Amino acid sequence: MLSIESSPPSNGSVVSSEEGMTVSLTCLVENVEVYPGPELRWLRNKSPVLLQEENRLTRSSLCLESVSRDDHGVTFTCQLHSNASVNASMHLQVFFTPEFSGTENVTAEEGSSVTLVCDTYSNPQVTVSWQQNGEALDLSSGGFVLVHDRRESRLSMAQLQRSIHEAQYSCMVSSPMFGTRTKFFLLTVEDMKMKFPLAPTIAGLVVVVCTALLAFISRWKRITKVLILIPHHNSSPLYHTVMRSAQFDSCFFSSAAGRELSTQLDTWCGPSSPSGPSP
Repeated sequence: MLSIESSPPSNGSVVSSEEGMTVSLTCLVENVEVYPGPELRWLRNKSPVLLQEENRLTRSSLCLESVSRDDHGVTFTCQLHSNASVNASMHLQVFFTPEFSGTENVTAEEGSSVTLVCDTYSNPQVTVSWQQNGEALDLSSGGFVLVHDRRESRLSMAQLQRSIHEAQYSCMVSSPMFGTRTKFFLLTVEDMKMKFPLAPTIAGLVVVVCTALLAFISRWKRITKVLILIPHHNSSPLYHTVMRSAQFDSCFFSSAAGRELSTQLDTWCGPSSPSGPSP
């Protein structure tokens, strides 16, 4: 037969502690006649706990340092390694308060919605109340919606108006063990900003650019014909511009307009060479 001793002392099969404290559990094999006695093992919610070899025979201890809210409700079971039906269990109860940290600044635009979230996860359970600028919150007006569950309290506001909703809100939680604690929210309501839909704007720009490009391409032949009329003397700046384009733009000469201009340039100045036009 097995039994479990605890520190602090248990109440039946439940051992209680505040968060951050240390809890120790010791499993004993009763009426041992042969030493060393049978091998023991521990389970934490049915998952094996790693033990040193010298902490397995006849007597086995667990030291739970700085227990947390994650340990609340956990069951520790000690059993014979050779016969799991011989066992004893201890349930851990951890007392803790909600986690608060200073003032939370919240900014939202007029006409939008916002939700303030207050942590209420605790053991024992707390009672919750909300205030607006130090006075009890009136839920009958202002579009306020308050929802509670085991872990948090949520205060929602829709269609924000600066005159109604811009304020300091406080979430007060009262615990029979830890007293009252308060979380503050400072809500700032800004003017609504003009927003331009990005996708339609980009689509419009693409249409404009493509239209301009197609218009240029459709008039390219006419443009090249105008260039052919340029006086072909070396002192003309435009002449040199045409010559540079004719020499270095292979794509240009692959077009019909390019071949026409190349023929005309050859007539004016002779065939061009890779080193540049003849002076």
